[in-house]
Amino acid sequence: MGQHNVQLLSVRVTPDDKPDGAGILLDGSLSLPFTLERAYSGVQGYYFEQYLLLSDGKQVYASEPRQIFIRGLQSTTSHTSHVDERIPLSPGTCQLVLVVDEMRTEPIDITVSALAPV
Repeated sequence: MGQHNVQLLSVRVTPDDKPDGAGILLDGSLSLPFTLERAYSGVQGYYFEQYLLLSDGKQVYASEPRQIFIRGLQSTTSHTSHVDERIPLSPGTCQLVLVVDEMRTEPIDITVSALAPV
């Protein structure tokens, strides 16, 4: 397998109901819609990307793999995804893993918060 030089520069997860917040909000034990933003730098080309969510070491969500384009080493390429699926999670943290052409990032901790009672 060829080693691709794709570097993850940044990741941001924001609840759709609270775009100035961070992480994933829960309604009971299910996630509310959230937005995943990430930025890459790497060898120019098309790659397959997938993101996974882990809770207590178990995979609880996997996106459909999709093709992304990375502009090159000297530029930043940003991608945004809206996740509407209701994912079973517990308050605390979950881990996000990005997979680009079968190369996995280290797990990234994402804050998971219960929706504050109104």
